[in-house]
Amino acid sequence: MRLYFLTGIGGFILFMFFEVFTLRGVKKHFILIPSFVLFLYGSFMIFVKSRRDFSISLPLTIFLYIILFISLGLLIYSLFINIPFKKTYIKNGFEQELVKSGLYSISRHPGFLFLSLFLFSLSLIKGSFVSLYYSLVIVSLDFILIYYQDKVVFPKIFKGYNEYKREVNFILGRRRKK
Repeated sequence: MRLYFLTGIGGFILFMFFEVFTLRGVKKHFILIPSFVLFLYGSFMIFVKSRRDFSISLPLTIFLYIILFISLGLLIYSLFINIPFKKTYIKNGFEQELVKSGLYSISRHPGFLFLSLFLFSLSLIKGSFVSLYYSLVIVSLDFILIYYQDKVVFPKIFKGYNEYKREVNFILGRRRKK
């Protein structure tokens, strides 16, 4: 189990270097694919192999499955459809196009919210303390990543990002105009 845990977390940490490479102009897709594969494999194995420690009621299970599928759909949409995939994940360089529409009109980092909901829903459905702990670690790492993106990376690669920060909250909700 420890190997899967380290594989998933290692993949996520490797993905965090994706942002460093973005700022240095290195070909990003060379790190994107291995980090994604490691993260998905480790995560999949954690959720499949971890033992069941507790159970939840049927109504709560049904509710969590609804949250699980909605959050997965919105996670995929926010990271791969709402923003242009090739320009975001493959193209090198600065002055990328800032997306302010769709989910990005209500959150600067909607993927964080949906990844958190997905992982914790899956962990509760699985009924595993190991998967809950793993989810907590991944969500914590993701928060560090989006904080770094928000403070260091995005102001450098997106023209008008500081103005966008004044319009849309970090995680959720539009800011009221004064």
